[in-house]
Amino acid sequence: MIQLLHGEAKLASLDVRLLSEGCVARVHRRAYLKLHTCICKYWEEYEAGSRSAMSLLRVCGRLCNVRER
Repeated sequence: MIQLLHGEAKLASLDVRLLSEGCVARVHRRAYLKLHTCICKYWEEYEAGSRSAMSLLRVCGRLCNVRER
């Protein structure tokens, strides 16, 4: 199990690197395009310092219909 998880982690980091370098274009389904756009907007607000980490998590949770406990 550990070896499988390690292999997945390697692939994930490769995917992130390729995406950040613009070597791979992500394909979004229409149903998720609006969701992705909203999350990116909120993430940019977080990076700019106008939104806290807790606020970012709450709004993303609401977008994905995750109930707060």
